[in-house]
Amino acid sequence: AARAYYVMLRLPGPVRELFLAWLERTYPDRKQRVINRLTELRGSELTDARFGVRMRGEGHWAEVVNRLYRMTCRRLNLNQPRLPLATEHFRRPAPHGQLGLFG
Repeated sequence: AARAYYVMLRLPGPVRELFLAWLERTYPDRKQRVINRLTELRGSELTDARFGVRMRGEGHWAEVVNRLYRMTCRRLNLNQPRLPLATEHFRRPAPHGQLGLFG
């Protein structure tokens, strides 16, 4: 992999109830802690539809996750600037190149 991205857990529409039921069934001892952390990221709600906020969250924990993401990308040499495209290896097709296939 050369690039990495992240999206903070989102719970739009019916996904919210499915996730909460799964959390209760699978990790009942951690459910409240997970809900508390998510609501800290979402301004006291489990979801936030605002563009620019919904994918990353906001506040202290969003900053912590973002710092960890950036440090990990640096450590793994991810998201480096891309090399400039080189066009010297390409040539223009001859006149009527592909059109000659139909004639």
